[in-house]
This record gives sequence, C-alpha cells and structure tokens, in this order.
Amino acid sequence: MLSAAMKGCSVPALTIVAVLLTLLASPNQGSSRATRTVGAYLYGTRDCIEGVNGPGIAFYLRTEKGCPRQFPLYPYLEIDIRQWPISIGKPITIGPDNWALRCPSSHDGCAQAISGTVVFDHSTDPTGDRTIKSTGSYELKFQGGQMERGRFEIVCGLPCG
Repeated sequence: MLSAAMKGCSVPALTIVAVLLTLLASPNQGSSRATRTVGAYLYGTRDCIEGVNGPGIAFYLRTEKGCPRQFPLYPYLEIDIRQWPISIGKPITIGPDNWALRCPSSHDGCAQAISGTVVFDHSTDPTGDRTIKSTGSYELKFQGGQMERGRFEIVCGLPCG
C-alpha cells in the first residue's frame, strides 16, 4: 500500500525514490572511494623501533588472531609511532613523523597512508608475568581516497623503552 504522500507520484518518480533508497542503504557501491570493512585489521603485534628510526613502536595489525613468530604475515597494516610514551585518549596524527602502511600481499607493494589518526584507549607493558595489551582505533586515508578504519587489540610483543 502506498503512503498518502506517494499516491500522486508517477512511476518514474517512484523509480527514482527506489534508486535513492538503494544507494543510501549501500553507500560504497558505485563509489570510487572504497572503504574496507570496519575492523578488518583487528589483531596486532607490537615491535620496537630503535636506532636511526627510533625511538618508537611499530604495530602490525592483521586480519587473523595469533602471535606470529616471523613477519610479515599478509595482509597487514603497519603503524609506526615515534611518540614515546603513548598518550591514552589523544589522537596521534599519521604524517611526516608517524607512518602507516597497507600491505595486501608479498606480490604487491605496500601503500603509505597520506593522512590519518590512531587513538589508544588502553596500553600496558609487560612486567613479570603480565602480558602486553593495547586497544584503540585507527582511521587512515590512502591515495585515491581509499580509507581503512576500525578498532584494534594488541596482545603480542615485547616491552620497548
């Protein structure tokens, strides 16, 4: 049954409304600005950045849970933060000092993010028998307008500092 507002509409007007509703329900279809599914890179491992490139920490975010013994395991996002210590709840800007890379496979090169932010909600370092745990979110913009965004949980790694 048509609503009172739609009774006087012609068939082409109804078609336009249907198309608009379809586009609103699936915002990425037909768009050149493809956004990866939220939370695609959820699981992470932390490593230290030392020497000429440091001090800092590198996070390798993956699509699969676990603590790998060797890197890299594709696909992954690498986020290199050169601010130490990490500030909780404060956005860290991706740019000249802090980098982010998207690496889909060993056959394709990694793409560097042109901008973005990373926010840590919680972060601990292992002491004694405690394990590392960091949680937060990321939003990264790549060439061509492509975005990666989601939440992460880091449970693997060694202390830095």
